[in-house]
Amino acid sequence: MKKFYYHYLKSLSMYLSLIIILTLFMPLNIEAAKVHRVKPGENLYSIARKYGVTVNEIIRTNNLRNPGQFFSTQALIIPDAYRPNIYRVQKGDTLYLISKKLEIPMDFLAKVNYLTDKDELYERQVLYVPAWPRFHKVKPGDTLYKISKRYGISLKRIKEANQLYSHNNLKIGQYIKVPAPEYKPPERKDPQYTKLFPDTFFLSGKTNGYNIALTFDDGPDNIYTPKILDILKKYNVRATFFLMGSRADRYPDIVKRMVREGHIVANHTWSHVNLNKTTSSRFYNEITNTSNTIKNHTSLTPALVRPPYGAVSTSVIKRLKNMGFKVIFWSVDSRDWNTQDVDKILINTLPNVRKDSIILFHSAGGEGHDLSATVRALPELINTLRMLDYRFVNLTQLLGIKAYQ
Repeated sequence: MKKFYYHYLKSLSMYLSLIIILTLFMPLNIEAAKVHRVKPGENLYSIARKYGVTVNEIIRTNNLRNPGQFFSTQALIIPDAYRPNIYRVQKGDTLYLISKKLEIPMDFLAKVNYLTDKDELYERQVLYVPAWPRFHKVKPGDTLYKISKRYGISLKRIKEANQLYSHNNLKIGQYIKVPAPEYKPPERKDPQYTKLFPDTFFLSGKTNGYNIALTFDDGPDNIYTPKILDILKKYNVRATFFLMGSRADRYPDIVKRMVREGHIVANHTWSHVNLNKTTSSRFYNEITNTSNTIKNHTSLTPALVRPPYGAVSTSVIKRLKNMGFKVIFWSVDSRDWNTQDVDKILINTLPNVRKDSIILFHSAGGEGHDLSATVRALPELINTLRMLDYRFVNLTQLLGIKAYQ
């Protein structure tokens, strides 16, 4: 019985670790989000007004580092979920009345919403009301010390935020800015495999720059893979293709084209098997037969592998490491296999891209599987991310590792 429980707990631990990995890097869920393609003459304010969201929400959702930089046809993700910290303009409202109602200085409210004195409010317009800084309206008996105790903010920081040099110059009705509590975000806790196998298991890059890598699973085929290669060639992007051995053997000319055009070819097993659920001999054959096939067609032996379904465990990673492989996961999942809607693919990817992201797409699927949306989405995605100053690199550049053994 003890032996049974030991194996049960060990299996449960492995399962939970896999769930943590997959959920940590699931796409950001933006309920009822929309894609807006920028037209000439538009700006963030006009786009925000059109959709009834705030400028800041668009900036945050799209990770815009330079909000003033726009280009025609740029894809912007417009959030449309319930949002805290907003105020919807009511009939008869003015900026002055709203500032009194919310007890926020009018100039501050205007600044965070990019409004000027000449801007007219309209009914149901969305105004952003930041959680911090807060504003305290001075009442009789108030002192800076009392305000600091009430909000749990040091007296020194309140004085600095308000450029006050004396405790005694408060005026009744005056607004005192209360800065946000000092807070250091916790370090991102990657799944245990990045700590157990820091030189073998990779979820994202380590350049700390605006570098990103496109990766494609399950190819090649003779329908979608050539179209994807055409797009990558047109936009001068180098990617990594995780190939199924059985398909690489069926379409050797496409595999050769990948290498000829500067892409990395990597191992995705022979038949898309779950490596956690196969015998030791089949595990070996799935990997080695795929590598041998790729070598026969390209003279290159892959050093990178991506287990199908993202199914890994400590034992799987150890075996792959002993076979000379680096295990490559992803940090952004397009979920392109699950939709034929270009906008959904963009919604799944653009808001989630960060420095050193590894983005997962597919260049082939099962019989009858339609990946035409992937083909249509790629040009928009590439253009938009480039205009946001991201640089497309291959995995060797992103991870600082060799692609071949």
